[in-house]
Amino acid sequence: MTLSSSLEIDLDGPCFRLQIGGAGGEALFQPARYLLILLNGEQQKRVELGYSGSRLLERLLQTPGEVIAREDLLQYAWADRVVGQGSLNQQIYTLRQLLGDEQKRDIIQTLPRRGYLLNPSTVLETLQPAATAAPALQAAPTAQVITKKRPGFQLRWPAALMAAGTLLLCSKLASDKETDLQLYATLGQLSILYVAQNPRQLAQLQHLAQPAVSGLAELSEQPRVVTVTGIGEFVQVLCRNPDSRQTHWLEIHQSRLSAVPEQHLRSCLI
Repeated sequence: MTLSSSLEIDLDGPCFRLQIGGAGGEALFQPARYLLILLNGEQQKRVELGYSGSRLLERLLQTPGEVIAREDLLQYAWADRVVGQGSLNQQIYTLRQLLGDEQKRDIIQTLPRRGYLLNPSTVLETLQPAATAAPALQAAPTAQVITKKRPGFQLRWPAALMAAGTLLLCSKLASDKETDLQLYATLGQLSILYVAQNPRQLAQLQHLAQPAVSGLAELSEQPRVVTVTGIGEFVQVLCRNPDSRQTHWLEIHQSRLSAVPEQHLRSCLI
């Protein structure tokens, strides 16, 4: 069933509603924000997947039910880096843990010597931002929900109400302003989002990344959306072109953030 909504929503990419492991467990995934929201009743948990983890899940969601070769997944999730099978295995393991799938492995399935596939019954709804007109004539964007009915799955509300609820929740996530785990800032041509797992880490992340972010601002001649996240002892800096939506990224050890070579910063702004 396809529903067109008149709700005005500013999404910068698709929003997927997923059925995950556990009783009644669901999740919302926004690839453009590298964000996974785990839902269980009234409880919500926000998980910042990082660039590679988000790209990996996004690729699996592009063709649910189809086997994707390991080489294709590596190229899509680590486009600018040369990594081994161990990196892919680790990301698959992490995604399975987050989706409650580490035991049954029914959501992300392994096909020996072939690759991986995403169980299509996992995808409950996909919210896509509608195509917009040229900037000079751009109207408020609308959105479209594609709802897939799973065999044996009984909706708890009428389908239209379920779709509207997904629209509202996805739009809220897309338009969220500062929380104690996120900080928005602007510097020169950059729109910057800092994302952390706790408030203390957020303050530390902003302080540590300041030299690299300032360097990017000095070098950037065009608008860029920059997301800064902490991954263990490393900091990921994602630079997205809002026009082409191409993303380049850097992964920098905390000890080297004060002196990132200029050529590395420029590679993030290509």
